[in-house]
Amino acid sequence: MWARVNNAFRESAIGRRFAQLEPNERTMVTGLFAFLCVVVLYVGIWRPVSDWSSSADAQYRRQLAVVDWMKMHEKEARLWRQRGDGARESGSLWTTVSNSAAHANIQILRYQPEGGGVSVTLQNQPFNALIAWIADLEQQSHVSVKQISIDGQGEAGLVNARIILI
Repeated sequence: MWARVNNAFRESAIGRRFAQLEPNERTMVTGLFAFLCVVVLYVGIWRPVSDWSSSADAQYRRQLAVVDWMKMHEKEARLWRQRGDGARESGSLWTTVSNSAAHANIQILRYQPEGGGVSVTLQNQPFNALIAWIADLEQQSHVSVKQISIDGQGEAGLVNARIILI
């Protein structure tokens, strides 16, 4: 096989030109060719494979850290899930919010689904009653406030609010 490659090289224009060079020039051209082959192998193969290996190793280590964190917090997450499931056994989030608002004498103007939760709009409600209702929702029903916006009214102690509960 090498004989065929060698013959093909000698018969080509580059091979004929190479054969016409002085021995010192052939040595320099051969050395330059070897150097270029090493550079091409390094830049074209070794370096990309090495970079990919390093990034894959870093990603693997990050994923291991996430798994370790998840294992560390598994019991806590299970407890939160049990507490959250138990709070909603009697009905949906809407029912829980509605019943607790009625119990706290809070009048809800509008309900609206909001990304796995419920958005509640209140108008002209006493601020202290609103805060007590939210605290009761969190403590008794395990309903959390994701986002809240409260605006004061002209009358002292009354507010408008938009609350996203999950």
